[in-house]
Amino acid sequence: MIQGCWLGLILLKKLCQQINEVSMKTLFILFISFAFISLTNAQSVDYSGSYRIDTAKTKWGNLPYYVLPKSVKIVQEKDSLTISKYKVNEKSEDLPVVSYCYKFVSPSLKTKGANGNTTVSSLKFNNDGSFVIMYETVGLDGKFLLRNVETWRMDGKELTINSAVEQDNGVKYNITGNYDKI
Repeated sequence: MIQGCWLGLILLKKLCQQINEVSMKTLFILFISFAFISLTNAQSVDYSGSYRIDTAKTKWGNLPYYVLPKSVKIVQEKDSLTISKYKVNEKSEDLPVVSYCYKFVSPSLKTKGANGNTTVSSLKFNNDGSFVIMYETVGLDGKFLLRNVETWRMDGKELTINSAVEQDNGVKYNITGNYDKI
C-alpha cells in the first residue's frame, strides 16, 4: 500500500513537471509569436519612395524654408531603412545629401560631421506603423548642441514629419513638414 502511494506521488510529480514544461514552452511560443506579430505590424507601412515638400501644407511657424529638407528619398527593405535628405541653405543652394541607413536589428547610428561634431541617432517603429528618429549632437568638447525628435507617419501618399527640436541655447521649436510622393 505504501509503495503504491509512493509510486502515485512520483507519477503525479512527473505529470506536474511535464505540464509545467509544456506550459512554459507554450508561454514562450506565445510570447515570441506576439513579439513577431507586433514587429511585423509596426513595419507593415512601406515608406519607400521619393517625396517633395508641400510648402502650402507645411507648418513652418516662424522658421525659414531651408530648415526642412526640400525632398526626401526612402528605401525600405526587409531589414533596413535608408533615408536621404536633400536640403538647401539660406541662399537656396543645394547642400550635400545626408543619408542614414538604419538596420532593424541595431537601429542606432553614430556619425561624425565635417565640423567634427558627433551625432547619435536611433530609429524605433511604433505599433501604428509610424516611426521615431531621435538625433542628439555633441560638439568636439562633448557638450550638448542639439536634440531633434522626428515622428514620421504615412497617410496614403503623404508623408508627415513632426520635428521637436531643442538647441544648446535653450531654444525649442516644433515644425511639421508635409511631403507628397512623387
